[in-house]
Amino acid sequence: MLKKKFADIKSQSYFDSAIRTLFIILTASSIFLSGCGRKEEGKVRLKYAIFSTPKYIQLEKELIKDFESKNPDIKVELRTAGYGLHHEKIQVEIVAGMAPDLWLTDGVYIMEWAERGVIEELTELFNSKMKSEEYFGLQALRDPEGRLWGIPKEIQTFGLFYNKDIFDRFGVQYPDDSWTWDEVVCAAKSLTKDTDGDGRVDIYGFGQGVVTLISNLIYQYGGSILDEKRRNSLLNTLPARQAIEFGLSLCKQKVMPTLADKSTFSELEMFRMGKLAMCIGNYAYVNEIETTFNYSVALPPKKVNRRCYYDPNALVISRGKSQVVKDAAWRYIEYHSSLEAQIKLGRRGEGLPFNRRAALSVVDTEEARKHNLKVFYDMVDESVDYDVNGCWRKWRRDAFQKEIEKGALGIVPIEEVPDNAHREVQKVLDAYYGSDS
Repeated sequence: MLKKKFADIKSQSYFDSAIRTLFIILTASSIFLSGCGRKEEGKVRLKYAIFSTPKYIQLEKELIKDFESKNPDIKVELRTAGYGLHHEKIQVEIVAGMAPDLWLTDGVYIMEWAERGVIEELTELFNSKMKSEEYFGLQALRDPEGRLWGIPKEIQTFGLFYNKDIFDRFGVQYPDDSWTWDEVVCAAKSLTKDTDGDGRVDIYGFGQGVVTLISNLIYQYGGSILDEKRRNSLLNTLPARQAIEFGLSLCKQKVMPTLADKSTFSELEMFRMGKLAMCIGNYAYVNEIETTFNYSVALPPKKVNRRCYYDPNALVISRGKSQVVKDAAWRYIEYHSSLEAQIKLGRRGEGLPFNRRAALSVVDTEEARKHNLKVFYDMVDESVDYDVNGCWRKWRRDAFQKEIEKGALGIVPIEEVPDNAHREVQKVLDAYYGSDS
């Protein structure tokens, strides 16, 4: 039986800092900025909270203005924050009974909200109002029983970014869509360089966060992190062992930035600075790389297959709101999912549209073809959900990540990491769902 431990928020360690640091801030600033508490006569006030960058926030404001012109009975009150602060505020607001009506969440958290009973199930609404064949990226927002809990704003799939100037400089062939991990490792060795002779690496051949790398390798070896019900770890199975050992072996070959290197700069920053020849990143990277940067994207390399997880940023409706407010929230979701809005989001936003026609339109522009961005569309069919459940952030951060990083740092032998990770992840799952799950 699912253990609903959220009533006692002190028992959940990952709520502690949010509640301690944000409660005062939240009570002082809980009124949404755009509405400032003002009620407009005859209009439904829809409180809407998102995370994003300033560039995207401006786009969202433009979309809201267009939506309101087409729906004059609704006033959208927008609140924005950075990724971390946004999710921390949502945590506290839920506990305080002050959650916004409609909000954006990283898809990896959606089953946490669903299992806590704080968001509306959207299966019937979607089936009656939208045509499933026009969209993709929904599976990651469904629970094991097939119930749908959110609608994507956009989705993130992976591609292999490469710096053409570095490849040209050292005479290495560009990646293509046939590459396996053997080709990537070979090229990475040829491209890892100490260019000034001081004994320190100036250009690394390849980079990706080790936990993300190993997560995707598990799927590429034909495995999974959790079982179908997402209650039991599979990290002690052969595909997971192979993936963990291969991923950690890359760290030992010194063709990737170390964890210490990445404490200063992220893979994306190093790529943009010309200190990384290749990196596996998601669609969000595209809008953070200057259009003049000489790069392209290939499909991710493969092992048994080339599967990677995908992550939709999703719109969810708070449970317990009035029917009028829920209807207004759904109308905004429908607008956000339209071809017109999705094209705008794809061209100026932070992810690949989940509307199929919009996605094809976005990756078929002259600029997109220049960098081969259709890779991200093609990867939709190669993508799987990230074994998301109600305690995903707990098992992923406090168990899986910690054990993988111990292996990457050489604290424990590589061959011990799979069993250690399996044991620690299962502890989290058992504590949350019960050991009889």
